[in-house]
Amino acid sequence: MNKPKKLQDQRVICSYCGSGNPAERSRCTVCWATLQHEQTLSRDEEKEHINQVKIRRQRRKRIRFLLVAIAFVIIPSVVYLISSLGQSVPLASSTINSQSTETEWLMTQKNIWHTGFASTSKFPLIQHLNESPTLTRWVFRSEGPITTSPVFADGRVYTATGDHRLAVLDEMNGNLLWEHSFKSDVTVSSLTIAGDLIFVGTHDSMLHAIDIKKEKPRWKFGLNGQTFGSPTVQNGSIYFGSTDGHLYSLDALSGELLWRSKRIFTNRTIERVTSSPALNKGIIVFGSYDEHLHIVDATSGKDRYLLDVGKSIKGAITMKNNKAYFTTWGGAIVAVDYTKKNFPLQKHIWAIWQQLAIWELAPLPPHPPGVLWVRGGEGTVNGNLATAGNLLFIATETGNLSALNTDTGEPLWTITGLGTLRPSPIIGGTTLIQCSLEGNVYGIDIDSGKKLWEFKLDTGVFASPILVNDTLYIPTIDGSLYAFK
Repeated sequence: MNKPKKLQDQRVICSYCGSGNPAERSRCTVCWATLQHEQTLSRDEEKEHINQVKIRRQRRKRIRFLLVAIAFVIIPSVVYLISSLGQSVPLASSTINSQSTETEWLMTQKNIWHTGFASTSKFPLIQHLNESPTLTRWVFRSEGPITTSPVFADGRVYTATGDHRLAVLDEMNGNLLWEHSFKSDVTVSSLTIAGDLIFVGTHDSMLHAIDIKKEKPRWKFGLNGQTFGSPTVQNGSIYFGSTDGHLYSLDALSGELLWRSKRIFTNRTIERVTSSPALNKGIIVFGSYDEHLHIVDATSGKDRYLLDVGKSIKGAITMKNNKAYFTTWGGAIVAVDYTKKNFPLQKHIWAIWQQLAIWELAPLPPHPPGVLWVRGGEGTVNGNLATAGNLLFIATETGNLSALNTDTGEPLWTITGLGTLRPSPIIGGTTLIQCSLEGNVYGIDIDSGKKLWEFKLDTGVFASPILVNDTLYIPTIDGSLYAFK
């Protein structure tokens, strides 16, 4: 019979707990297992045994950590899915929309993507324009400033005036066909037409739907804030933001609330949605003073993606293909793939990564998922963007008008010294039309940036012009609406 091996050193020091006292070692998990065999193991065998126990303990720790991490991700997701079951959103009762044809201009920057592009309309029909009053087709005058863009449908021009009116004009001569008076100002919210309805936001926190066939109100919806952007209508639902911090979806025909977006509370004292929402493929993109870009499902209002940009987003979102373009209050121009979705804990992971980068414990993180490019602007952008082909146009209050490549954000040309460019640029064919607060009107070749023509009005321009059927309509701050042919 083989005899058990004797311990070479009766007082063994544990490499795990550092003790050589058997009484103390009995309280050590590794030593306890070793003591059971201490009379039969050599020192080398004991060390090997201790190492194996360490490895097993570390493996168990990793498995426990992994299970906890998986549970931390899965359990909230399961709870969210379960809580969502059974929740239904009412469907709209019609399919009306505010998507303009070539002979219409139904909302701000023409369409639900806010491109500002009229592909077949041209102005002027000659290449060079002198300051000739014969170009003036007609002028409509009101008693207050016109600070929102007009809209056009079925041979009629609709404009909101500073004297609390919605004025409907004949496109041929500018004659007043009918009007509707409001109890409050209409000075910022641009008009939107869909079907037989025109939607108007007023300063008394109301959104009005006026029947343009019957020439009378259809419904009105009270808010806890004002509507600044232009509503967007698609598949019978109207979408608009409010200074109460929410984006709303209503049934366009009845005014019934379908859903309201969640607010993102930050350390700011004011949360407002003044951005006109853009919509495509059932996805809505809008900005907010909460310093986030919101991407939500158009049917339910549920969040798809939430991007922290660090600055307020005031203007309309411009869409082209799968890309959304917007500017921030800090002057940045950002391109995003709006089809992306949040992944679990995305915001927290990026926040931790950025903090580690600040401490120089990790490299700088890349752009969050979906962000294609970011470019610093040349100044504050208070108007909206415009796009045609692979060109994106930006006008700043400091008088710079620039064209960027939509794929890369690289500048292609820039014109400076154009005055205070508060109105948004629009495009007719291959000509970019830009007005200034000082009353200058410029025509620019979109490819080269060459100035083709210019003329000056006797008053300033605050809101953007529109171009329909080769006629340019310009609202002015003295209360006039000019039609130039």
